[in-house]
Amino acid sequence: MRLAVACLLLVNCHQADAQTTTEEWKAAAIKKYPTLNLNGSALNTKFLAAYNERIKTDPDFIKKPDWMMKLADELDPRPQASSFNDVAVPFNEKIEDTESFFEDYKSKRDVKPRDQFETQEEYEARLPKRMDPKKVFYFEISESASLSYDIDKQRMTLLAGNIDDAGKYLEISICTKNNKVGNHEASNAYGKKVTVEEINCKNFKLFFEDKKLIPQQFRADYEEKDNPLKVSNFFRHQLTMSVKLPREIGKDAAPHLAIVCGVQFIYIYKDSFFNLGWISKPTIENPLENAHFFYGIPAKLVSLNLINKNTKQQLAIWTR
Repeated sequence: MRLAVACLLLVNCHQADAQTTTEEWKAAAIKKYPTLNLNGSALNTKFLAAYNERIKTDPDFIKKPDWMMKLADELDPRPQASSFNDVAVPFNEKIEDTESFFEDYKSKRDVKPRDQFETQEEYEARLPKRMDPKKVFYFEISESASLSYDIDKQRMTLLAGNIDDAGKYLEISICTKNNKVGNHEASNAYGKKVTVEEINCKNFKLFFEDKKLIPQQFRADYEEKDNPLKVSNFFRHQLTMSVKLPREIGKDAAPHLAIVCGVQFIYIYKDSFFNLGWISKPTIENPLENAHFFYGIPAKLVSLNLINKNTKQQLAIWTR
């Protein structure tokens, strides 16, 4: 029996005025446990077995609108640190444009202060509405992405994103954008002239309060070739996910693989945006003027997804 059939039984058991409540609980359960609705996943299989057993031992249980959430909670499906599910289902979620999303978020944080001729009610009415804390947003983690293929084990491994857990938060760099903005002529004290290229470098990060959030299974050591200390003081790990793929399928999939993170934003705009910037000065030997900007938003991690952007398939998933 599939989950959809179980839901159909519910519709027959409840009056019309209770259907909405049941559907809301169903949606909440699937948001909390994304693999609950994936046919063939470990959680989906356990759930259906538990459901079939429960209707025999306690048939009144499924007459309650929140039965699906309660049953999923009882199964305690949070994965162990050493496992994640390989799946092969369509990935239908919208992947946000990182730069646009962060810029929009920043604009909602930096609203015009209350005017002296503005009432408190008028001021609050024009403030951006708080983002739905239950909505999941998906971002591709393209920062420092690289992949490798083990032909003996036929496993493809993708690394992406830089992880820093040295401070209060666990930080993940998800994207860097370098934009050339122009150039200008400069000279040193001896009159030597050079054309300086001007570049804006934007780094986008997500911040998570739970520093033990991502199991060691999904962290790979990150080593900078030009770093004399061998291991970076700032980015000591990268995210990593792998999936078993036959060689020919792996070759076709390799250029299109991506790690996508699903997150929820739980803070109000004015308390939740981090912005920092500085400019690195050019030299005659290195005529680049880089303006560095770091953006960060605190969030709650819901899932990591390994997807093929070309076929729109989700190949592996890890959920909290």
